Amino acid sequence: MSAGSGWPVARWGDVLEIRNGRNQKEVEDANGAYPIYGSGGVMGRANNYICEAQTTIIGRKGSISSPLFVEEPFWNVDTAFGLHALDELDPRFLYYFCQHYDFWQHNRGTTIPSLVKSELLEIRMPHPPLPEQQRIVTKLDAAFGALREAEGHVERNRANARELFESYLNGTHQGNSPKWIDTRVGDEVEIFTGFPFKSDRYTEVENDIRLLRGDNIIPGEFRWEGVKRWPAGDVKEYGAYWLDEGDVVIAMDRTWIKSGLKYAIVTKADMPSLLVQRVARLRCKPSLDKRYLGYLIASRDFATYVLSVQTGTGVPHISGGQIAAFEFRCPPIEEQRLIAEKLDALKAATKQLEATYQQKLRELEGLKKGLLGAAFRGEL
Repeated sequence: MSAGSGWPVARWGDVLEIRNGRNQKEVEDANGAYPIYGSGGVMGRANNYICEAQTTIIGRKGSISSPLFVEEPFWNVDTAFGLHALDELDPRFLYYFCQHYDFWQHNRGTTIPSLVKSELLEIRMPHPPLPEQQRIVTKLDAAFGALREAEGHVERNRANARELFESYLNGTHQGNSPKWIDTRVGDEVEIFTGFPFKSDRYTEVENDIRLLRGDNIIPGEFRWEGVKRWPAGDVKEYGAYWLDEGDVVIAMDRTWIKSGLKYAIVTKADMPSLLVQRVARLRCKPSLDKRYLGYLIASRDFATYVLSVQTGTGVPHISGGQIAAFEFRCPPIEEQRLIAEKLDALKAATKQLEATYQQKLRELEGLKKGLLGAAFRGEL
């Protein structure tokens, strides 16, 4: 059998060994000489190893399609296979083949993706002479190095665009004009918390009313997938809990998560919906512009304040009183509107830039796949 290039095709069981991982408990050592690897990366240190340097890891369970190449001896845990190339197979040629190969066709898991060793040993791969493998690896190393550098530039540009907006946003609340006043959120906003709707009456009926819980709020937006609902025929007594366009809502439990502050601004697309307990609704008094309020809550100053006042260790939380007590410098209403308009425009431009950079990253990923395809068709 031969590949499209005329190369012979080899069975994995004839050109490599699959090293089973083992539980790391007996070899774990914080000062150990060898890393412990799972399919997702380094998990600790060990005083012994299973796999030699230049071995490729693939997941036995879990991450089955994200191969890693390890340059040093390591211990692999029992959910990861080590692929050790024998004499006539270049280790990095094997690694690039694993990047190219569709392991999902061998998935035998139902809930957790899983691979079976006996089935992997029957995989066929192009197997040109060793010097040809090394020539291809040299070309792929150079091309992938250049692509990684290009990805780094794009990621930095994307981060710079985001930081530019954040910098302008945070600067807008630092005015020192005598027209600005020192005030508190509680003086400019009506703060209202939601109702404890009984969970045994929640529905998932499409025409029922969405219930806004803390789980539905992520930094800057809503997450409505899997939303719980309330019977549409039983909402008359909950009139105070309807959300309106422009309302700012804040999750009062786990208000701060790794990706930022859990707040969002209600749009027409988020209505109709009802406010549930442990979520605060902020609605502006006439002295405060609602778009300005949204940017104030999104600012670094407010996030820093939340982190300084939240209480609880298992479930950090804040109260309505703590939200009301946040102090800030407030410009006149006309100036608030001008600031909000500028921030709207800058936010739109930043989003456009981010979309452009995201498209460039997709194109670079496509180039990688194209290169690997050409390499294993013998066209490189």
